[in-house]
Parts: sequence; structure tokens; C-alpha cells
Amino acid sequence: MAFGSILIGSPLLALVLGSAFAIISRTPENFIDKSIGTTFLQIAIIIIGLTITASNAFELTAKYFPYISIFVLLVLSVGAFLSNLL
Repeated sequence: MAFGSILIGSPLLALVLGSAFAIISRTPENFIDKSIGTTFLQIAIIIIGLTITASNAFELTAKYFPYISIFVLLVLSVGAFLSNLL
């Protein structure tokens, strides 16, 4: 079902269905080795990257660059603050 929802273009529905399936079927924690899971994630990121056109990439970069920059600076600041506490 989750794969079908990807095919119809609803990744959020696929994520919810996949999560529900994993919870209901009670898959063991070591069902997929971490190295295999990492490889799957890397392949998915590459496939997503191949589907984005250059013009869309530039548009997304221009649109979200300020938000990403603020987030990165905030995370670095929190990390520096916490490192001083410890």
C-alpha cells in the first residue's frame, strides 16, 4: 500500500502507511541492518536530486536560503551554549 501511494504521488501518505505497517506488524528492531538502511537513504536522496531541474534548484535555494542559514546559526549557537555548560 505504501509503495502504491508513492506511485500516485503522495509521499506523506506512503510515510504514514509504512509507519503504521511497521508498528502493527511489530517488526524487530534489527530487521534492516543500519548499513543497508543508510544505503537506501543515500539512493533515495540521489534519486530525488535527479528529479529536480536546475531552475527549480536555484529557485528553492533562493527561497529557503535565509531560513536554512538562520537554522544553522541557531543550532551552532545552541551547541556552543551547551558545550559551555558542560
